[in-house]
Amino acid sequence: MYHVSVEIKRIYLNKGEVKLMKKYYCPTCKKEVEVLEACGSSSYFCNNCKKLISSKAILEEQDLEEEKVQNEE
Repeated sequence: MYHVSVEIKRIYLNKGEVKLMKKYYCPTCKKEVEVLEACGSSSYFCNNCKKLISSKAILEEQDLEEEKVQNEE
């Protein structure tokens, strides 16, 4: 049996609304990326690498853990 934990950020909006967001990571440096949302689209920016990252290349926490397991083998 597998257990997957996903860390989620809470972002507080006007009038007590709460929006939950997943954490995303850079495929190059494995650091957390900044999510920029505007007009219904999302962009991902790595402050460490100083570049925009494609949504197809972005890593989620479970992808990051899978890479660690593969590297250990």
